[in-house]
Amino acid sequence: MKVKNKILSVSTIATLSFLASQSTADQVFNDEVIIVASLCVGVDCVNGENFNFDTVRLKENNLRIKFQDTSSTSSFPSVDWQLTANDSGNGGQNYFAIDNVDSSQTPFKVASGAKTNALYIADSSFVGLGTSAPSVNLHLKSGNSPALRLEQDGSSGFSAQTWDVAGNETNFFVRDVSNASRIPFKIVPGAPSNSIFVANDGDIGFETSTPDGIFDIAHPADVNDHAVLVSSTGNFGINVENGFLPSALFDVQTFNGLSGLAVKSDGSVGVGTSSPTGRFEVMSLDANSSYFNISNNGVSEFKSAFVDSNSVSCAGSIPCGAFSPLMTVEDISNSGSGRMLLKLKNSAPSWLGFENTTSNEQWFIANSPSALNFAFAELDNGGLTVPLQLYNNGDVKMAGTLYANSSKYLKENISEVSFNEILESVQSLPVYTWNYIGKDQEARHIGPMAQDFYELFGLGRDDEHISSLDVNGVSLAAIQALYARIKELEKQVNSLKNE
Repeated sequence: MKVKNKILSVSTIATLSFLASQSTADQVFNDEVIIVASLCVGVDCVNGENFNFDTVRLKENNLRIKFQDTSSTSSFPSVDWQLTANDSGNGGQNYFAIDNVDSSQTPFKVASGAKTNALYIADSSFVGLGTSAPSVNLHLKSGNSPALRLEQDGSSGFSAQTWDVAGNETNFFVRDVSNASRIPFKIVPGAPSNSIFVANDGDIGFETSTPDGIFDIAHPADVNDHAVLVSSTGNFGINVENGFLPSALFDVQTFNGLSGLAVKSDGSVGVGTSSPTGRFEVMSLDANSSYFNISNNGVSEFKSAFVDSNSVSCAGSIPCGAFSPLMTVEDISNSGSGRMLLKLKNSAPSWLGFENTTSNEQWFIANSPSALNFAFAELDNGGLTVPLQLYNNGDVKMAGTLYANSSKYLKENISEVSFNEILESVQSLPVYTWNYIGKDQEARHIGPMAQDFYELFGLGRDDEHISSLDVNGVSLAAIQALYARIKELEKQVNSLKNE
C-alpha cells in the first residue's frame, strides 16, 4: 500500500501562508499548526483585517485554491484540481468554478448572475433548479415555460440537432428547435389520465390503461369498449364492444360483435357479416339472410324480404300487389334527354328472366339476331313453350288470342253509328294486296291503306295506323247493314210469293 506524507491541517497551512507573507524565507513546520482566530491569505491582506464571520479569507486579484496530487504510482489517481474565482484577464467573466487542471476542463461553473437556488440539493437528495423546495428528484422552476434543452452540437461527427422539452399554462410540448421550432408533440393541461398509455407488452391505449390489442382507443360512451382496436393479429376494428375482437382485416362492428362492414385479408367484402361467401356480400341486420352477393366467379344474386303497404288491386286477372320497387335505377342529372338506364350484354343472345317461385312459372325476354322473343316457360317437363313472339319487322306471333280492352266501363263519348253509312263507306274503301318494304316479298297481305281508312272513317290515332278493333267495328257495322238489307229483301220475296 502506498503511504502518503502526513497532510497538514488547514490551520497549519493558513499559518504557514501568513508567516510566509511576513518573510521572504519559507518556513516549515513539522507539526500541526492551529490558528484560533481567522486566517487571511493573499497579497491584499492588511494588518487589522475585519473578518466579520469569515474563518478563512483569500484576498488578492487572482484567487485560486489548487489541489495538486503528487501520486507517482500509476495505479493511484493523480489528477490536479483547482477552485477558481473569476477570470484573471481584464474584462473577463465573474464566476466560481471547479477546474480539472490536468485536462484544462471546467466541469462545474457558476456565473455571477446566477439567481438564488439556481441549483439546490435538498436533504432528501432532490435537486431543484430555481427552487429550494424540490418536490421530485429533479425539479425545474421558472416564471415562464420551464424547459430542458437537448443539444447535439456535432462535435462527435453527427449532425447538429436541438430539442426542447418544456411546459407552460397552455401545453406541455416537445419543440424541434433546429427545424423552425416546430412543435410535433403537445399535451394540453386537463388531459385525462391514461390519454396515452403504453403497456409492458408494448400495447398502446388511448384513454385506457388496459389496451386489449396492439392499439386501443377507448370508446367515448364506455371506456371498456373500443372506438378503434387493432388486435394482436393485426386486424383493425371500429366500434368494438368489450369482450369482442375484430373478425376481419378491417371490421366495423354494430353490436354484440356483429360486423357492419368487413374486409377480409383476401380482399372480399362483407356488409353485415365478417365471413362473406363471395367477393361482396350484404347480409340482413341479424346476419341470417343474404340480400346481395357477388360470388367468386362473378355471379350476382339480389334478394329482399321487404314488404310494404303500398299495394293496389287491378281489374280482371292481373296479379297486382306492392308497388314499392326493390331496386330502382334512376338518372338524377336532370339533363332532360333520354338515356339507356340498363344494358344487357352477351356474346350470344341475352335473356331477362321472371320467375314466380310459388307456381314455378318463368317468363323470359330474349333477343336473337333476327327477333326479340318474349317467351313463357313451364318447368313441368323442363321444356320451353313460346306463346308470344315479337319480331324485329314488327310481326307478332301468338299461340293464343289477342284481346283488346273494350269494356264499357272504360269508354266515354259513346254514340250509335249509321250502319248504312258505314256500309257505303266500306264500298268506297280501296283494298289491296301488298308486302312491307324491305321484308320478304312472298309474305303478302291484304287490306286497306291507313290513309284511306282514316279519310273515310276518321278512326284511330292518325292516318299511319289502323286499329284491329276499329276494323272489326267497321266490319260488324257493315255486316249489320247487310243483314238488315237481306231481311228486307226476304220480306219482299215472301210478299211476292203470297200474291
